[in-house]
Amino acid sequence: MGCASIDGRGLRVQQFLLPAFEHERALLAEVSGWARTPQTLVTFNGRTFDVPLIETRYLYHRLSFPLGDTPHLDMLHPARRLWRARPAIAAPPLDPFGRLRVDGERRRTVDEECCRLSVLERHLAGVLRVGDVPGFEIPSRYFRFVRDGDARPLEVVLERVVPPHCDERRAKRWRFISNTAFAI
Repeated sequence: MGCASIDGRGLRVQQFLLPAFEHERALLAEVSGWARTPQTLVTFNGRTFDVPLIETRYLYHRLSFPLGDTPHLDMLHPARRLWRARPAIAAPPLDPFGRLRVDGERRRTVDEECCRLSVLERHLAGVLRVGDVPGFEIPSRYFRFVRDGDARPLEVVLERVVPPHCDERRAKRWRFISNTAFAI
């Protein structure tokens, strides 16, 4: 789990990686320590995916969910309102039925395609993810790491969260995300 907070020195990024399932309770305790300071939670599709999943893990361990009362801004919803009606700006060219065809994938509607974070980054901030892993691959890479201890398949996943001394491409991506959050 990647978390970021803004403090007096700038953006502070913290990664929480669960090395094995028996350490989950300890990891959740660490996340609770981090979650004591946020005044607002900002995510991209976190309201319907990440936050309920994390809350379920707290409930499973009979722990209090630390972000339950924290105001939550899910950037997916403003992004849909701002860019859904502009597929030419926020998405690649579409077929005559208003859907993007990608080899081997199902057809996606304008709403689904134009509001993916990677598409918004590419068209609004000029950031092209190179060597990125599709989100649906992340669980299988993680479970493989837990089984065999080889973290190499997770490297590109962990790089999604920007370290303090990141390269220009990642810094540009984070500026886009943070500027969008502050604009809204």
